[in-house]
Amino acid sequence: MSIASILQLNGTWPRPSTRIFWRGKSQMQMHQKREITIRGTVLPAEWDRHGHVTSIGIGTEEDQEYIIFLDKIGEKLFKFVDRKVEATGTVKHVYGDFVLTVNNYKLLADDDEEE
Repeated sequence: MSIASILQLNGTWPRPSTRIFWRGKSQMQMHQKREITIRGTVLPAEWDRHGHVTSIGIGTEEDQEYIIFLDKIGEKLFKFVDRKVEATGTVKHVYGDFVLTVNNYKLLADDDEEE
């Protein structure tokens, strides 16, 4: 069962086909949070039945993917799909996925990623 399915069953789903994790409202088992800074490419993570991106993540050079928590700041990253960013935030490990609540981010030039 996917995280999306669990959230829908728990009644914490704010809109169809969107992966959002509400603090304190789900019954999910969440582990200790930690602050990190990552560099990577903003990637689509889920689509609706019409092919519109409904969830995003950041894929790093180390082949690690972080699902973006879709709060005010996380929603802003939708306009940067397929672009490189540096993001700082709090990460939680939720049912096998790393979920990043972004505190701040900056767009990187393509050359910055290769340093």
